[in-house]
Formats: sequence, structure tokens, C-alpha cells
Amino acid sequence: MNKQYTFLVIILMITFIVLLPTLRNDWTNLDDPIYILDNFLIRDFSWKGIQQMFTTSHVNGSYNPVVLLSWGLDYHMVGLEPTLYHWTNLLLHLIVVALVFCLALRLSKDTWVAFGTSLLFGIHPMHVESIAWITSRKELLYTLFYIAGLIAYTYYLQKDGKRPRWYYLGLCFLLYILSLLSKGSALTFPLILWAFDYLRKRKDTVRLFVEKIPFLVLSVIFTYISIKAQDEGEALLYREFYSVLDSLSVGFYGYLTYLIKVFIPYHLSMLHPYPTPSGTAVPWYFSAAAIPVLAIAIYCFYKIKTARKMVFGFGFFFITLIPVIQVLSFAVSVTADRFTYLPYFGIFYILSVGVVWLLNYKPKLKTPIVVVAISFVVVLSSITFSYVQTYKNSETAWNRVIKYYPNYFVSYVNRSEYRINKGRLKEALQDCNKAIALKPDYYLAFYNRGYIYEKQGRKEEAIQEYTQTIVYNDKSFQAYQNRGIVYTELGQLDKALKDFNTSILLKPKDAIAYLNRASLYEKIGKYKKAINDATTALSLNNRMDKAYFVKAKSFMLLGEKERAIIGFTNVIKINPKMASAYALRGNTYIDSGDYAKAMDDFNEAIRLDSHQIDAYINLGIILMNQGQFETALFNFNQAQKYDPENYLVYLNRGLLYKLSGNYKDALTDLEKSIQLNNTNNFTIQQKEEVIKLIKKR
Repeated sequence: MNKQYTFLVIILMITFIVLLPTLRNDWTNLDDPIYILDNFLIRDFSWKGIQQMFTTSHVNGSYNPVVLLSWGLDYHMVGLEPTLYHWTNLLLHLIVVALVFCLALRLSKDTWVAFGTSLLFGIHPMHVESIAWITSRKELLYTLFYIAGLIAYTYYLQKDGKRPRWYYLGLCFLLYILSLLSKGSALTFPLILWAFDYLRKRKDTVRLFVEKIPFLVLSVIFTYISIKAQDEGEALLYREFYSVLDSLSVGFYGYLTYLIKVFIPYHLSMLHPYPTPSGTAVPWYFSAAAIPVLAIAIYCFYKIKTARKMVFGFGFFFITLIPVIQVLSFAVSVTADRFTYLPYFGIFYILSVGVVWLLNYKPKLKTPIVVVAISFVVVLSSITFSYVQTYKNSETAWNRVIKYYPNYFVSYVNRSEYRINKGRLKEALQDCNKAIALKPDYYLAFYNRGYIYEKQGRKEEAIQEYTQTIVYNDKSFQAYQNRGIVYTELGQLDKALKDFNTSILLKPKDAIAYLNRASLYEKIGKYKKAINDATTALSLNNRMDKAYFVKAKSFMLLGEKERAIIGFTNVIKINPKMASAYALRGNTYIDSGDYAKAMDDFNEAIRLDSHQIDAYINLGIILMNQGQFETALFNFNQAQKYDPENYLVYLNRGLLYKLSGNYKDALTDLEKSIQLNNTNNFTIQQKEEVIKLIKKR
């Protein structure tokens, strides 16, 4: 037993070292935003929030509540800082590697077989995506429970556990449920149980079927749930196949590609696009892939009674890949490295059994076999160590895709998104132009280009790009939203309202859509409508500080002071660093006659944001009325420093000078205030009074 623990520790240490660079990686913009960064489900770790994770039908076409729960735990501890998420992925992988060691050991009763299987599982480059890409935690968790369930089943089969056999079958069933709740691909589990029965030469056919009935029922239920989730998330039929033969050819191509990459992990990338457009025939070599794949299948059938370990290993590989083999297209990639995470167990098991057999029965080959095996592991480890670092951020990840697939237009758009977020607008624009050159009707390229123009202040051009986005995709929710925002900034409020209305029709349960329309209603003075929309937004997401802010500001402008104060207080609870919330709550306290609280809020607003002009002015007014002229003057001067064209600054400082008897400076400030706003009769009146006071002197 000590030997086994020693081997396992060595494997885990090697795996950890090889994958260590993943801990320095950031997020990527391939699904990380929709599953984690912008997914408010994971932000509520209360009992109600956890219930919502399990009752929400899907996120982006996937039903993975256990995965959401794990992300929610990470978020609860560190928010959106990526390091812990990467730590969690790496630790989950290490646990899976340990479980693989245990399963291989129970199957083979050979420590060296377990060593080889788990070491290859731990360090193989094709597994990098499942660990380095945070969203791919689905693979880690479903595999963890899947392998653990199989270990429980071996105890049920071998009758060597410390508890009754039914306990292990029940535990196996429970772990299967957790695997399904992590990813629907686990539905192959009952078939793999039969593969274990085959390996153990179980012959009681009726019993074998009866004991699998609960597993089969669960598989049927989750097949329905998965299909329904993918359909609702529009994840099905990403690609229209040219013919049924083409569809099957994609399956054969996937199987052969994954087999080749066991030994030659070439073109490692987080995305492998189809080589031909949707609706056109796939290349000839897709169909040709059927020859070696069918040859392996036929050979396994021929050896079904005499080479059970080999047949089992290939069977495990082929069966566990069935849900993701793309015969029915549900993704933009023809293959995906992460899909091999669990299936490769079968191949690694065959390889390890084969190497150990050769070492035992071909002693003359021992030295070359050991040299080849060690060299193979070293090469794989070095590739993995290097490849992990390409997931450093979205740019490095998409650079890798572009390196191997330079004509895949989506890569340029996704890289442009990263560059936009980093403020590198010129480079981002080049990426958008490249994408449009490759795919002139790709709406997201126009959308990103519009966003770049918006950031550059080229608002009319931004509107043109958003409009072009809508031409190519009239259901582009975000294009309507952003065009509405730009229309609002240009003062074209009717057009803005029309766009916001359309976006709400497209996504009637999107909180941001209601928030943006609420902001527009508040801007045009329709405060009750603003409150209604803000309330709807909060019913969809009760952590939206901006929705509370719009609602509170609308109450303030309607003169409902108490409700406004409650609203601004809610904003501050969620976002205690929003300076404008303190400033407006201070204004409301002034209207309520509570000057002490108002001063506290103005001081806090200024502490958080030194450019809070209204806070300086209002604080100055309170201090002036309290006779603290020097401190009031300091605040008025600060307001002038940050906003020298604000007529209220000069009006109030003029009044201060008037009260302190400095009529000359008072007149100068009042004249400046009138120059900036000549419609304020109060200022004109104060100027005339100052002139009279000067004449009396």
C-alpha cells in the first residue's frame, strides 16, 4: 500500500508542476462572461440563490447546477478575481487524477497500470483546455463524479467493500446524479456499467438489466432536460449539414482525430472550426476517416471474447464520446480538446496495460520500451507546460486559434473584444476590419466596430455600424441597446426609446434593458415610468445598484423624499463607493432639513470622487449659512477648479462674498455667473443689490 501511495504522490506532483502556469492565467472571453462574469445566478449564495441555480432551466443552453454551485462558492470567497477559480480547476483535476489511479488499480490489480493510466491522464496536452479554461469546469466535475461512481460500482461487483453491496450500488446511483447535474454528457454512464459487467464476465442478463433500470430512467430524463436546455439556449444545430452522410462523416472524423491526438497532440487550440461553411459538403478526408475507425470497431468485435481489456478500453472511449461527437451539431467546433477529458481514460488504460504486458513478457524490449515511455511522458509534459500558458488571457488564446486557422473570422472578433476592453482601440478596429473582409455579413464584427466608434466619440459612425449589425441580425439585442444609448447621448430620444422598446421585446427578462429604458424615462421627466422600469429590473436582478439609483432619483424629483432616501441607501448598501448616491442623498437630506446628514453625505461623496461638483456647491451653501465662510469658500473654489464653466459656482461664491462684505469680488462672480447663464433672474437681482451696496460705500 505504501508503494501505491508513493506512486500516487509522484503522479500528483508531476501533474501539479506541469499545470502550475495555469494559476497565473486570467479569464477568456469564450463563454467565461456568459457562464461566470455576467452570470448573476452565481452571485447569490443564499439558500434561495442556490435553489435558483437548480431550478433555472439552462445557462447558454446547458443545465449544470452543480457547476454553478462551485462557481458560486468561488465568487462568495473572492468575487471575480480569477486566481481562485484556476486553483479550484487545478485541484479538481488532481482529485480526478487520484480517482483515475484508484479506478485503474481496481480494474487491473496492477500498480504500474494505475501509474501509467493516471499519469497520462494528468499531464496529457489534450486535457489542458478542461483545466486552463475556467468555463470547462463542467468537464472536471462531471468526470469526477463519473469516475467516483465507477469506483463505487467496482466495489459492488467485486464484493470486497466493508459495507453491504446495495450500499455501493446506491452510492453509485447518487454519484451518477451528481455527474448528470454537472454535465449532461454523463448520460452514457449506464452503458459504461455494462462495459464493466463485460470486463468482469457477468452473465446474469436479467439481473444486469434490472439493476440498471434506475440509471436508464435517469438517462432518459436528463437526455430530455439536455435537449430542452440546448433548444431553449439555441445551442442545437449550429451547423446545417449537407447530407446525412456528411453528418456521420463528422463523427468518424472526430473519433479518428481524437485517437491520433493521443500520440500526436497537434494543432492544440481552444477552438477547431469546420473547414467548410454550413450547408456545404465536408472534405473527402472526413468520410475517409470512417475506414480506420470502422476497422478498429470490427477488430474489437472480432476480439470481443479474447481481448476484453482492449475491447473495454476502446468501448469506454467510443461510448463516452457519443454525446459530443457532433453527428448532431451543437457547437461551432468540429472537435474540441476538452471532449476527450473522460474518454481518454479508456485509451490510457489500454496503453498502460499494453506497456506493462510488454515489460512482463518481452524482457528483451524492456530498455527501449522504458526509454520510449519516459520520452513520451517528457514530451507530453513539456507540450502541456507550454500550452497552458496560451490561456494567459483572451488575446493569447485567440492568437493560438488564428495561428492554426487564420481564415476563421470569429477569432478576430473575439480578439477585438479583448483589445477593446484593454483600450487598444486601433488594434481592435484592425481585427474587426479583418473579420469583415473574411465574412462581410458577420454581424458581430459590425457590432464591435460600432462599439469602437462609440468609444472614440464617433457617434454617427457608431450608429451606422449598429444599424448594419441589425441589418444582418435583426434580433441583435445588444445592437438595439447600444444604438439606443448613442441616440440618447445625441438627444434623439424618440429613436432611443424605440430601440429600447425593441430590445425589451427581444429579451423581456433582461434587467439591463429595463434599466436603460428607466434611465431614459428619468432623463425626459417621465419619472413614474422610470420607477416602474427600475422596479422591473430589480425584480429580475435585485443587486443592480444603478436600478436603485434611477428609482431613488425619480422619487427625489417627484418630491417623495423619504422613498428617495430609502432608495439611495439601498444603492449605498450594494455599492458603498458610488459617490453620486451620497451626493443625491445629501440633496434629499437638505430638502428634508437634515443638514448634518447632508454634510456627512457630501463629505463622503467628495472623499470617493473629488470631482463631485454639486457636493462641493451644496456643502459650501450649508457652511455659508452656518457662517463658516472660510470653509465654504474652500468648497466653492474646489468646485470652480473642477468645473470652471458652472454658473452655480460663481452665483454661490458671489453670495458668499456679498455676505462677507467683499462686494468687488461678489460683483465679479455674479457677472461671470450671468455670462454663463443669463436667464437666472435671481443672479441678476443679486448683482443689482451688490451694485447698490458698492455705491453706498
